[in-house]
Amino acid sequence: MSGTYRKYYEVIQDTFSVEYLNDHINPSYHQPGLFSRKNLDIPDDEWKRLRDKCWIQNTWSAAITPKGAFFCEIAGALDMLFDGPGGWKIEPGWWKRKPEEFADQLHWCELCGFALEGRTFTRDSQEETDDVSPRLYEMLKGTGSPKLKSGHINPVKITDGVIDDDSKPEDRRFIVGDRYIAKYEDRFHEKNSSLFQMEYSELVIAEGDGFGERLNQAINQKINQEITQAITQAVNQAVNQAAGQDRNPGKMSADSWDRDSGKIPSDSRGRIFGKMPAEAGWILLKQKEDIAADDLKTIIGKRIFNPGSLHVGDGWIFFCKGALSLRSIGFDRLAHMKSTDELVKAWQKEKVIRLSDMEEKTALRRDSIQPGKRYAIWGAGMLGEFLEEMAGLSGAEVSMVCDKSEDKIGKTFGKVTICAPGEFMKRPGDYDFLMIAHHLRFEEIEREALSMGIPGGENIIAI
Repeated sequence: MSGTYRKYYEVIQDTFSVEYLNDHINPSYHQPGLFSRKNLDIPDDEWKRLRDKCWIQNTWSAAITPKGAFFCEIAGALDMLFDGPGGWKIEPGWWKRKPEEFADQLHWCELCGFALEGRTFTRDSQEETDDVSPRLYEMLKGTGSPKLKSGHINPVKITDGVIDDDSKPEDRRFIVGDRYIAKYEDRFHEKNSSLFQMEYSELVIAEGDGFGERLNQAINQKINQEITQAITQAVNQAVNQAAGQDRNPGKMSADSWDRDSGKIPSDSRGRIFGKMPAEAGWILLKQKEDIAADDLKTIIGKRIFNPGSLHVGDGWIFFCKGALSLRSIGFDRLAHMKSTDELVKAWQKEKVIRLSDMEEKTALRRDSIQPGKRYAIWGAGMLGEFLEEMAGLSGAEVSMVCDKSEDKIGKTFGKVTICAPGEFMKRPGDYDFLMIAHHLRFEEIEREALSMGIPGGENIIAI
């Protein structure tokens, strides 16, 4: 997960109610995208069949780029990469085009390997290597590709339409429907993800007169320390890089800038300030010194905190100095505060999280699924897949899965066949609990389930 994501984490959470993250710490396998079907000698009739059932076209989104609108985000990316003619005019209804209207953009499919089911292989994304077919390899040369220059491109050898074994990292053939990651939960590393807040500053400030002023001073002091540290690290990196490239390494050192005036060599400012922290940093503010630091470290270390929220514990608060609420409060108002309670009241109400209530507000955890019980799932999407996996890991059984989408009804989902919601009433003895796999529409679906006569209360579980 990049620093940019962390920097805008609060805004992202404010904007999107559902996210499907993959921090790419655990192994995840992807097929090569820069692959031409012509290098595999696929005839036109077979190619049209493969192209028209492409899993990206059927399950992913269209896209807008600086050059226009595209029926497929891969087509848009290829148009940018290879300086294509651009997309459709961005206007109301452009996204309503049907496949028969895609003809002027289908030429990009010829340079895309995602439709080549059963013909290519997969590679662990952690290797940071792109496998490309001969035709695409030659085209990349013409773009001045930085990744090609860095040696992270594998030109795949193909003989008579067959990929040579020595060009494949392993014998993992790509098949639509295969999991690219072992378990749904592996999309996020439970211990090492960069979203965990491992570093923070601890403060103890007595409440009463001067509380706000001392908190102001502490926040500003910490920010200045972080800026100093960031600049020093960036200068050292620039010096080392210059030394490696024989670019007069003696020109600049970590101590060559004036900390009092803040003057930095003009030709170094871009490199330095480009390395500034992605966020302003975190503060753990305790009311008393004797609050156990180890206990707090455990609490903080096993949760992901939104940098826009104020997290309230027993005798302590935890917050990020870059929070929008703190900026809105301002240093002047903060300086006149006499207690943490005043800060809590001034914070954006919906972003005050009381840690003591967190466990109660967690709607579903793996250990809350009862072993041996039968669960029905309403919603056959990615969230439904997550619930199905959680149930299996907990020793429970998913006995029914329903969805209102006609495209999904009748298809296999785990060990069962997706049915219409009406089946819940026809087969009431086939399940003990109903899990609703939809964040945004839970209340709507719950009302519909109750109107159908499905028992409410603890029998319906939110996720």
